[in-house]
Amino acid sequence: GLLGGALGGCAPEAAQQSTQQLTQQPTQESTQQPAAQNVKKLKLSASAPYGIYTANQNITFVLKADRPADGELTVEIVLKNSLNSETVKGEVTLHAGEDSATADLGKAALGHYEVKAEASCGETELKTRYVGVTHELSERSGTDERFSVDLASTWHANSRQRKQYAELIKLMGVSNVRERIRLGDIYDEATGKVSLSKYLPALQTLQEFGLDTIITFHDYPASLSAAQQKVMPADLLKTYRLVKAAADAVGDLVSAWEIWNEQDVIHFGNDYPDEYAAFLKAAAIALSDSQADPIKALGAFARDPYYSKFGVWMLENRVLDYVDVYNYHSYVFSGPSATPSADLAAIGKHME
Repeated sequence: GLLGGALGGCAPEAAQQSTQQLTQQPTQESTQQPAAQNVKKLKLSASAPYGIYTANQNITFVLKADRPADGELTVEIVLKNSLNSETVKGEVTLHAGEDSATADLGKAALGHYEVKAEASCGETELKTRYVGVTHELSERSGTDERFSVDLASTWHANSRQRKQYAELIKLMGVSNVRERIRLGDIYDEATGKVSLSKYLPALQTLQEFGLDTIITFHDYPASLSAAQQKVMPADLLKTYRLVKAAADAVGDLVSAWEIWNEQDVIHFGNDYPDEYAAFLKAAAIALSDSQADPIKALGAFARDPYYSKFGVWMLENRVLDYVDVYNYHSYVFSGPSATPSADLAAIGKHME
């Protein structure tokens, strides 16, 4: 979670009554606990993964102290809706001897909320700075929307994180994710065998959550490349066999394959457009011959097709005859305003 803080100082010790006051009220006994004095650090976290709740869920937070409180401690919580400034308020109390408690703020309207908190004692660290409330999954249209998330969980997440990411993406309303594999990881240089055991658990998790997966790759086993500085392979028959074996191994866990990533920039391509075209054709034929016969996508452009003529020359090699999807990346850039803007000129050139 993102870190933030809302500071609170310990409440003064419960007011000390004078001897005269005690004498005047000898039979009165207070049931209120004295205020906590010993707690220095508090952590407040949303109970839902990554702070995403659906409309029928109560918004709950878990409060944890650095030690059992020696008295009563209260944290006030305010959620501010960024869409209309409406607020949801609640509080959570630690009693003497407790070091954790749960706050229940009830249900909230759909929206994106900023979290603020203030404690009567100690410094509160917000482990969750924002929460969101989304539609129930059962109330959604079920149509295939056009949004996708470049997740790369096969590289960067453990099994627990993958499940949380998948659940979060499902709640966001996204049904497609982009994953990445390194062909060098799945090919054993010594035996020539192909294994995707490193990647299958992540792909299986995504499928369990009903997510479609697009795979992209942008490296190749060194022994099959034409030269040390080259990326694309020289042996197209070996390319065919490797890609077909990979597609057969993942089967229906992958709905589409993106044949390379940003081949038009040197740090991903470093080849001439006709060399990429030859590689794409071999890979596309392999995918079509695989048991799954997945959707085949052109490797995504990083720039417009006229940049350095790479795209024009590549398309002159009739690569579009071998793929189902034309593919390009649209980047956003910071302009004079605080709001980033898309490179509409580049997008227009792709659409021509």
